[in-house]
Parts: sequence; structure tokens; C-alpha cells
Amino acid sequence: MLLTGHNGFGRSRVSGHNLVPAPAASTTAARLSAMRIERWVNPTQPQTLQIAVFLFYFNAVLGLIFGQFAGPVGLVLLVGDVGAALGIANEYKWGYLLGVAMSLLPFAFIVILIAGGHHVQLDPLNLMFLVALVALLVHPQSRDYQRIWFK
Repeated sequence: MLLTGHNGFGRSRVSGHNLVPAPAASTTAARLSAMRIERWVNPTQPQTLQIAVFLFYFNAVLGLIFGQFAGPVGLVLLVGDVGAALGIANEYKWGYLLGVAMSLLPFAFIVILIAGGHHVQLDPLNLMFLVALVALLVHPQSRDYQRIWFK
């Protein structure tokens, strides 16, 4: 019987004096470096987070196509959408928090406009995508995954 508890038929026994020692810890000094963006999408994440990442990219591309991001506020929205998608795809907690904030921001704008006495005409298709993005990010599967795996 081997040390692992398995039958070692046809194999030699492993003894402790033949084992190679583990390598020593690194003695180089630690350095701070910029965030590494290793992936644009992450197929290992749950479906809810993958779809949310695609919707953030989709929002950013449609905003560019239709000139929605022409001003400084629009530029912040564009950078926020792409930043949230990259942060979620690379499993950063700040990416998830930015994603939740960016998904709730259109609703805050709508509430501010309505409170200001403006007439807001809501497109049902656009509203459906906004609600879906929030639902994908606050879904229990997404929250559990980010709580466990995000850095």
C-alpha cells in the first residue's frame, strides 16, 4: 500500500527521503503596478454576469453610434459602461459596484427629470433592457459569485 492509500501494483514505493524540497519563497521586493486587463469577457462566470457584461458593451456601442455620448456627461457614461464591463469580466469588486451604479443611473436621471416637472417619454424596449441589466446584476447567482470570487 502506498503512502496515498492506493494500491501501487507495478509501481515503486515513494519514501519521504526521495522527495524534492519545495522552492523557496521569492526574495524580490514587491512593486505596485497598474491594473491588468486580461480579458474582455469571462466565460467562466455565471450566465447572469456574462449577459450583463455584453449589455454594458452593447449600451456603449449604441451610445457611440447614436451620438448619445457627445457631451461630458455622455463621456462619463461611456467610460462607466466600458469600465464596469471590464471590471466584471476581470472579477474586480469595484467593477461589480460600478456596474450596479451604472445600471441604476438611468433610473436616477428619469426620477430627477420627473421631479423637475419635465415630461419623460419612456421607450418600452429601452426600459426593458435597463430593467434586465439591473436584474442580472442583483440576481442572487451574480451576487453570490462576486462575493466569493471577486478580488
